[in-house]
Amino acid sequence: MCALLASSASSARSARASWPTLDVVWRASRERAPESVEALSETLRARSEGVGARTSSFDNPILHFNADHGVGATPLGASNGLVATGLLGLPIEIAGQRSARIRSVDALVSWRERQQATAEGRAGGAAIGAYGRAVVARARVEQASRAEEQAEDELTWFEARTQVGDATAVDRSLAQTELARQAQFRAEAEIDLVEAQADLRALTGLPDIGDPPADAASGPPPGIGPAARQAEQALGATPRVEAYEREQAYWSREVEKARGLRWSPLEVMVTGGQDEFGQVRVGGGLGWSLPIVRRGEGEIARATAAMDRARADREAVSRAIEAVVRGLDEQLARTGVAVVDLDRTGIPAAERLVQATDAAFRAGKLELVRVLNARRDLALMRGRRLDLVEGGWRAYGDLAAILGVLP
Repeated sequence: MCALLASSASSARSARASWPTLDVVWRASRERAPESVEALSETLRARSEGVGARTSSFDNPILHFNADHGVGATPLGASNGLVATGLLGLPIEIAGQRSARIRSVDALVSWRERQQATAEGRAGGAAIGAYGRAVVARARVEQASRAEEQAEDELTWFEARTQVGDATAVDRSLAQTELARQAQFRAEAEIDLVEAQADLRALTGLPDIGDPPADAASGPPPGIGPAARQAEQALGATPRVEAYEREQAYWSREVEKARGLRWSPLEVMVTGGQDEFGQVRVGGGLGWSLPIVRRGEGEIARATAAMDRARADREAVSRAIEAVVRGLDEQLARTGVAVVDLDRTGIPAAERLVQATDAAFRAGKLELVRVLNARRDLALMRGRRLDLVEGGWRAYGDLAAILGVLP
């Protein structure tokens, strides 16, 4: 029973520490990354402003009350009685202020939603970049570990050969140096893996992320799928460009609102009271503030300037995004071709060279330095291949951040 429980606990830990899929990373980062959460909060705050904007066009009533009493001698025919007057004013918005406020808030919510989509795309792109760095770092750890094991076996072989006089102290020192070099490469790769996993946890909110599969970087980075290709063909519909369009629309609504607010609400007034003779008097009236001296020029000018700025930003960003997306597309295509060529011709040739030099060395026809040089060339070629894969993942993440879809 205890063994069964231990096995179950081990399986649970293994499940929690499993390596997530790319789709899980993309969705989690868009929901849980700090930038995504902050953008969602801004959207919710914008929606809350609609509560005030949609209130009734009847403003708060105004109540005035005053009373006076004559003092001193009373002129002939006059009364020194108490005079009391009350005034109730009910402001009513009749110049379209309420509808202008509603349209402005709706435009603000729409703008914040596209800003939220932009922030979610950036978070998703950063998570994809961290995902790719972790995959490549895991491959580097695997390569360095295999090279370290080989170097350790060779060091043991050279130490034994040195004791019987078949190898020199120089050969043994070279083997020791090679072992130390591979151990350093492994340690650096492990540090890169830990850093990438930490970034991935921070961006996705996943509490426990295991190591990627050792062969996760065996192929080229992912290609562009139909959804991303469709988004690429409609570059004007990317979240960031749409956000500037929505911002421009918002400031246009702000201009409209500022022009409507130049007119104060109409005051419908009801008066009542008594005069000095004690007679009850009832009346009414209207009041309206005319925009003669102050016409809201400052608010209109600021909103107009912001609208023009959003239009200019939209045009500049749209051109930049088009250039960047096309560059990333070409980079991914060239990366895929380069990785395939290395896997097909470059690395196999380097592996054959290592086998040939190693056989020649063991036959006494080459020095150890030639063998180590061939191995370093192979390691360099494999490392450059991983550099290509990592660059491909980075371009893949940048493309996802711009297009707002998982390529």
